[in-house]
Amino acid sequence: MTQRSSTDIAAELSEFRAARAALIKGERVESVNRDGRGMRLSSPSLSDVNTAIRELEREYDQAIRVEAGEPVRHAIGTTY
Repeated sequence: MTQRSSTDIAAELSEFRAARAALIKGERVESVNRDGRGMRLSSPSLSDVNTAIRELEREYDQAIRVEAGEPVRHAIGTTY
């Protein structure tokens, strides 16, 4: 997967949050697209939308770090 900009991810995150709000209100959401893939919701599936939002938030945080020049990965800590 190619690195996307934080602006693109933030826009998509906004769409997913709007979809979640529509589900909570009981409105039907027909489709949400991400990277050319689509998710069709025939009945409210709040857990699927919440999972997608969490994934986007992680991707957004990573994009912000990359754009700021910070390391993406951290060292693994060990304890005894």
